[in-house]
Amino acid sequence: MRSLRNLLLIALVAAPVTSARQNPPARQDSAPKFSMAISTPQQEIKVGSKLVLDVSWTNRSGKKVATGMPGAINPIYIYKIIVLDEGGKMPPRTSEGRNVVDHDPGIILGNAPIGPVESVPHIDLEDGESVREHITITDLFNLSAGKYTIQFERGDKTVVKSNVLAITVAP
Repeated sequence: MRSLRNLLLIALVAAPVTSARQNPPARQDSAPKFSMAISTPQQEIKVGSKLVLDVSWTNRSGKKVATGMPGAINPIYIYKIIVLDEGGKMPPRTSEGRNVVDHDPGIILGNAPIGPVESVPHIDLEDGESVREHITITDLFNLSAGKYTIQFERGDKTVVKSNVLAITVAP
């Protein structure tokens, strides 16, 4: 009886090990295919001044990929733009901002293409190469005096997030 109990104990302990050897966990590809960075030389602006950000979208896929040609599509329609004040709230949007950010049904959205990227003006981006675009944040948001954070996102199935910029708007 004692040997049967020991055998049962050994079987219970060894079962997960044997199972793990036979069915190794699925490998996850955690390396993103692209990276994104936003920057500006203006860490502080005055109320009413323009705030222009440089957006860099870099191919990290290990192969050549097609991407939209800079200027072919207004970049404000490609990115999700997140601007938050010190309280974590989005500042008021301009008319263009309500169109892009809020998707105001009373305003027609831009003419972003539908279909594969090859169907619109595009470029082939080698691994490690970047596309740079400029977006004027103050065309989309009314920034009053205060501190703000800005981050961009892009993607459907896999969302790529940029770094977070801290901006001060002085009176």
